[in-house]
Amino acid sequence: MGKRASSGLGGADGSGSTGRQEQPEPAGPQGRPGPPGQPDHVVVFVHGMGRALKGGTLQEWAQPLMLSLHDLSLDLVPDSTHPHLVITKANAVGDPPEVLAKVLRSAADGTPDYLTVLMTEASWGRDFEPASAASTYSWALRTALRVYLRSLQLIKWNLYPGRRKNIRWFGAWLRQLVLTSLAAFAGFFILLAVLVALLLIIGLAWIPGPGRWIGKLVSLFADFLGDPQVWKRKPLQAAAMRQRVVDTLQRWDHCPETQVTVVAHSQGAAITGQVLFQNQARATNFVSVGSGLDLLGYAQWGGGAGEDPVTDWLANPQRPRWINVWGKFDFVPAGPISTHAHGPRPVFGKIYARDSEGDGGPGPEEHPVYNRSALIYDHIVYSKNRVEVLDPLARLILDPPPPDSGGLALRMLDGDRRLRPHRVMVKSLGVTRLLAVLTSGLSLDPPIRGWS
Repeated sequence: MGKRASSGLGGADGSGSTGRQEQPEPAGPQGRPGPPGQPDHVVVFVHGMGRALKGGTLQEWAQPLMLSLHDLSLDLVPDSTHPHLVITKANAVGDPPEVLAKVLRSAADGTPDYLTVLMTEASWGRDFEPASAASTYSWALRTALRVYLRSLQLIKWNLYPGRRKNIRWFGAWLRQLVLTSLAAFAGFFILLAVLVALLLIIGLAWIPGPGRWIGKLVSLFADFLGDPQVWKRKPLQAAAMRQRVVDTLQRWDHCPETQVTVVAHSQGAAITGQVLFQNQARATNFVSVGSGLDLLGYAQWGGGAGEDPVTDWLANPQRPRWINVWGKFDFVPAGPISTHAHGPRPVFGKIYARDSEGDGGPGPEEHPVYNRSALIYDHIVYSKNRVEVLDPLARLILDPPPPDSGGLALRMLDGDRRLRPHRVMVKSLGVTRLLAVLTSGLSLDPPIRGWS
């Protein structure tokens, strides 16, 4: 079992291995392609909560990922006259929706070597009835305080001042104290106002006349937030969610040469995690983005006795390589995944307190990324983060690390000059939002005093 580090583990056991049984003819850039008709690499996208249109998740992720694969191929084979990416099949709304592409990975002696990549999706949007508005509100009310506290912890760690105490440290500590206190104060009243407003709207929906129009808003609320409620309290429907992922992945159970990467977002990560960690399906790589696994946990009656995803993952002899990607201001994952007795604090310390020798314990390869510096918006834009999400994902597919490598699995290009400007711009966007809120609050003060 490897120890979790800020740079992540090379593999599931810390040695770079994916945990699968060794195959005599592995696929990938270092091996031979799979049998005729079988792709070398399969990428399965799993959506988060809310009703997803058929093919919508595939189109959201596949188009930018293919751009990243094309550009990476240009970097790997810069002087080739062969096409770097060719789409050979596309059925965005078929059953199943999928796209098949060939990506040039080398051209030794002028002979092109293409990696065949199949992209598809696993969607459960039409498989179950959503929860009622009342039960969804009940779940939201019970979960609100936990989300609020997790969000404050995330903001606090993002403003971590370090351990070396000096004048600069004092300024950083003061900034952390002031901004975290402001966020706690404002966030509490905003959350309270939202919960009260939702309760009033649900009540008004029962009144004849206006209730017909308000009911549409209530249905939208239940459709969007009803999935987690169903996952936790409706075991039969939760099983239908898992079955969609299982059925999709089982298509390649008899193709050991085919590498399978699952990219699962939000609640989809919780569903896929239970499927993979409890050995209901096989995958080579599990990339959880904005994971809801820590917040939602497992569904009831899903098999296995464990409720600890990391422990189950480590105990599974066929465990995938697990890469956990989370936005630094995304309130759903609210930071890294941890099973430590003190919660995620030791993992935060290992990632942020780089001047210490903290030990986060065993766990997935952790990748905090900068999306948009917004607690809500950060959760839905992973597929638009090319620098820190899509390009490293393309490299994991086209140029994976050697099986015995102990380094990162999700790697950016060496010396990528876009990283620093990207992070500076995202931080600047966050500061601009904060100044806009403070300015708006101050501008309201004179009119309010005038009314009084």
